[in-house]
Amino acid sequence: MQANIFDYLEWRGDVPFSTDPFNEVDNLVLAELAYTDFDDVVAPQGEPVSVRAVRDRYFRLHTRAEVRGRRTFTGPAPLLLDPLAGSVRYRDMRIAWYRNHVSVKESAQMAAITLWPGDGTVYVAFRGTDNTLAGWKEDFTFSYLTETPGQRMAVEYLDDHFRDGSLPIRVGGHSKGGNFAVYAAIFCDEGVRRRIRDVFTNDGPGFANAVTRLPAYRDFTPRIVSIIPENSLVGILMNSAVDHRIIRSSNRGPTAHDALSWLVRGNRFIPAEERSGFSVFFERSVRDWLADLSDEEKHRFVESVFGVLESTGSLTLEGMRQAPVQSALAILRAAHGLSSDRQRQVLAILTQLAMKGGTVFAQNLNGGASEFRRRLSAWLKGGPVD
Repeated sequence: MQANIFDYLEWRGDVPFSTDPFNEVDNLVLAELAYTDFDDVVAPQGEPVSVRAVRDRYFRLHTRAEVRGRRTFTGPAPLLLDPLAGSVRYRDMRIAWYRNHVSVKESAQMAAITLWPGDGTVYVAFRGTDNTLAGWKEDFTFSYLTETPGQRMAVEYLDDHFRDGSLPIRVGGHSKGGNFAVYAAIFCDEGVRRRIRDVFTNDGPGFANAVTRLPAYRDFTPRIVSIIPENSLVGILMNSAVDHRIIRSSNRGPTAHDALSWLVRGNRFIPAEERSGFSVFFERSVRDWLADLSDEEKHRFVESVFGVLESTGSLTLEGMRQAPVQSALAILRAAHGLSSDRQRQVLAILTQLAMKGGTVFAQNLNGGASEFRRRLSAWLKGGPVD
């Protein structure tokens, strides 16, 4: 049987932290919980609330059927509240200080929650990319900005809440939340940073080289735990300057990013021997492509692409999906309305990416263009590529 974090809570929820200390699977449970929409449930300030009280408040506002009907891979996150509240391991957990900030104007999306698992430590969980265009746009700016608005807010979150106190701190997140966790831990106040025991980035993207070359980043890397699935697409982007723990997922292709597909045995993830060939190919292709672009070219490209997407009138990817015809027409109109220089720039960059990808594929996977198209199509559909 293939087990995930829900199975972990069912099978090992009766094991207290005094018997089995906090582990990498516990980290993912709490990182995934950060995807819960805690609005009107957990206040941005105030005293911590028990996990049972949070569970009861949440399901007075939302039904479990509603949550199960959500179609995004992070949609089931609130269902973790039931096994957490009912377990020996987590029944003493407390939750506080929910912040959720999304700004189209700033191209920023940052959400965080603080949890006291019950083992004498505190875990700060940063949410990954949601389905807002603002959130996805910020992801793309990691390639050329040394600090994004969301990263700055993540630092402020740690400083605001942990300048005082003595408990050891863990920081973590999934996807972009992992990036925020690492960035906040490195650039927070020194007094806060000294208390940080571990930082978990769960398939989180890296940083521009200007960040990873900093002495403060290099000094902190021993405390960074990077976990990625064997078919990682996100966690291998940019540079992290740390070794990854490669694990198995029940999903193939890009859907391996879904943390609920990560396979668990006992209190550990099931390790994978190595990353898939396509994951390696994708990393080398993107890295080779970005190396030939200036920061200004990257900036112009991101502004062009998201200017087109935002012209649809939708603020979320879900909104675009629900109106595909209208969104497609809006994209075509917006693209046609770009200046000729901007159109040429976008076309040139996309062409360059395709050429770089073809070159890397030929060098590393010994395939031609037709083989590349076949494997790319199979991978996007979740099928095998090696």
